[in-house]
Amino acid sequence: MALGGEESEKELENSNLVEIGKEIVVKLKGLPLGHLLYAKKPEHHLWLAFKDNELSRVLKQRKETQFMLSILELSYSPLQFSLKQCFLYCAIFPKDYNIPKDEVIKQWMAQGFIKSIKSISTLEPNDIGEDYFMELLSRSFFQDVTRNEMGDIIKFKIHDLMNDLACSIVKNEYVTMDEKDKVVIERTRHISIYHKFGIKFGSFKLLFEAKNLRTLIIDAPTHNGKKALNLISTKFLQWRTLCLNFAYATPSEVLPKSIGKLKHLRYLKIMLFHLLFLPNSITKLHNLETLIFDGCKRLQELPRDAENWMKLRYLSLARNWEIKLLPDFIAALHNLETFILQDCSLLRELPKGIKKCVNFKHLDLHGCSALTHLPKGLGELTSLQTMNLIVLKKDTGCDLSELNRLNKLKGKLTIKGLEVCTADDLEMNSFNLPLKLGVLK
Repeated sequence: MALGGEESEKELENSNLVEIGKEIVVKLKGLPLGHLLYAKKPEHHLWLAFKDNELSRVLKQRKETQFMLSILELSYSPLQFSLKQCFLYCAIFPKDYNIPKDEVIKQWMAQGFIKSIKSISTLEPNDIGEDYFMELLSRSFFQDVTRNEMGDIIKFKIHDLMNDLACSIVKNEYVTMDEKDKVVIERTRHISIYHKFGIKFGSFKLLFEAKNLRTLIIDAPTHNGKKALNLISTKFLQWRTLCLNFAYATPSEVLPKSIGKLKHLRYLKIMLFHLLFLPNSITKLHNLETLIFDGCKRLQELPRDAENWMKLRYLSLARNWEIKLLPDFIAALHNLETFILQDCSLLRELPKGIKKCVNFKHLDLHGCSALTHLPKGLGELTSLQTMNLIVLKKDTGCDLSELNRLNKLKGKLTIKGLEVCTADDLEMNSFNLPLKLGVLK
């Protein structure tokens, strides 16, 4: 990796680079620095200077742990500022945690770590975040990736030593609260609470020390969920990211109205099994980019009017068993790129105007067994890359011909309602489907 494959083996041997590289490898004790040396270019004087200066300074560390962290810091130091921010943010996750890749990229965006590149109009923040992730992965900051059936990375881990490195740099700015006592101070900006055995309400008092909190992630059951929700949504108004997974242990049936005060919120994830309704005040969150209400299995409907959500790019309502209809305002969310409706088993239909969501890239309808049809005009969603279900219906719904315009579609697709198609329909419109899709059911 360090040599980059740019020169022949004979040329490398003549330049003594291989010998210098072998000396460096022995001193590193297996820790990764390949990309750092590649960045210095395979030149004799640069590698020799690294071995004799930077590496020699680190080798003077007496404690083994400090030695390893110092070696890894050599990889961290030359990173561009945005990459440093994205890597350090991962200190908010506990060790050996499977981090959802897409979610953490959206949280990077919520914190302002990712900016659009004006000179390249087609490169969106999410695409830049994907590039950042792959860069950090290639430099060994991330590892142990999990892939889906299409080969896309969906989860990853951080080595314990890399986690230690991040924590040593951020100190008390990022705090992960678990069974051990943690220090929360005024400069603390990001807090996560991961505790499978539950969290006591008294632990929330520690949050008050962080006067300008930007991130709160709670993935821990508590029997005081309603009280906690009221508390955190009135005391902290500067949040960019809020994730609450109280699951089955929370008796709350409704979110507090005060959640509408979190005007700076860009990323909101709520998982409350008993949640029945959403307050209308939630529609005031006009900076929302990501909204996730997964596993709210008793939630019956969304607010009817959410025109303030015009910045929304990602909306997930997965595993909401009680939702039967969706409000028409969804068709007005012109920036929406991803819509997840997985396992909404009672959902009957999509809004008729959904064809206006021309920026749609991903539409997940897996497990939506009650869908009677998809609306006409589906073929206008020409940016669609994945869509796993289409339900045909003669006259009132979409027909097979609309798939011909979806040239970017890939992956698996289940087609229901083929009985409404004539032999001519099948002959004229289905010849190129196997070329677009990996598998056609």
